[in-house]
Amino acid sequence: MDALVPREVAGVPKNPTRRVASLLPGVIKHWRWTAAFLASVALIRASSAPAAEPVTVYTMSPTLLEQRASFERVLSEYPQYQRKWESQQGVTLTYIVSQRTVGLVSPEACEGLPIRVRVIAGRLARATYAASGGRCQAGQTVGRARARADHLYLTPAEFFGRIAEARKQLKCYSIDHQPGCLPTALRVTYDERFGFPIKMEDYSAGVADYYWSLEVSEIRVVP
Repeated sequence: MDALVPREVAGVPKNPTRRVASLLPGVIKHWRWTAAFLASVALIRASSAPAAEPVTVYTMSPTLLEQRASFERVLSEYPQYQRKWESQQGVTLTYIVSQRTVGLVSPEACEGLPIRVRVIAGRLARATYAASGGRCQAGQTVGRARARADHLYLTPAEFFGRIAEARKQLKCYSIDHQPGCLPTALRVTYDERFGFPIKMEDYSAGVADYYWSLEVSEIRVVP
């Protein structure tokens, strides 16, 4: 029997591993050239692309953020207090309500005077000035027409209406608010027994000459 002698098969080298190793430098060179070409194409495309439009970033100061958060809390809480007041409107109350406004226009002497109010079953029964000032005298009746003209809030229902009306001020905190829209805040303190507001403050951290307040005192239940 003939001895087993390694023979070459047509097309297959004696040492395939050595053949592959001899080809690696060329493959690596080709890969580097391809990568460089693709990088240059990407660079050309990037340089020829139109520049992005500048983006305007709107920021809000920490003071305004806190002011808006406080305002939103007031708007979310007042309905529960309103229901508490409405559940006991059969009561007759007397109290003194005082309002104060600070603005560009000097107030009249009557503005800010305390007003003694009598409410029966939630409705205004009587309102009289509790002090004198200018053309207004203590004991003088404050009629509905004058109350509307001077933006006076006399009854608990009107106090709650003032809070609901302030909801419109929230839009002044948005980016696209109308020019001249003043972002204000509203602070409210409620009477724990009856549920209606006894202290309200409307102000703006960004405007020093704007302030409005209302305070209720000497609350008494009339038998």
